[in-house]
Amino acid sequence: MGIYNNGGIVNVTGTLDTDEDGIGIYSNAGNVNIGNSTMKIDSLNTVGIYGTNGAVIDNSSTMEIENTSYGIILEGNSKLTNKNTAVLGDTGIFVYSDGNNSVE
Repeated sequence: MGIYNNGGIVNVTGTLDTDEDGIGIYSNAGNVNIGNSTMKIDSLNTVGIYGTNGAVIDNSSTMEIENTSYGIILEGNSKLTNKNTAVLGDTGIFVYSDGNNSVE
């Protein structure tokens, strides 16, 4: 796990690259602001951003999501505002939402 956020505020710029079975940013009830950057989710079974328990994610990055990986996972009343694009591999998933979440 690259960044663990428990109710705080995380501001990210630059490049974020995840390794196999990794999570780039995990946010439990916090805010995550991703500036104009690149996220490379290019290994097996990885997650770029995992938001749970009311996490608020504001994404302005370009996401490159390879096979069997997730760009963003939302659970437990979390919210995503997406302002950029995603490039997907054959089985890459941009957003996975479980429960009552919001995607804009």
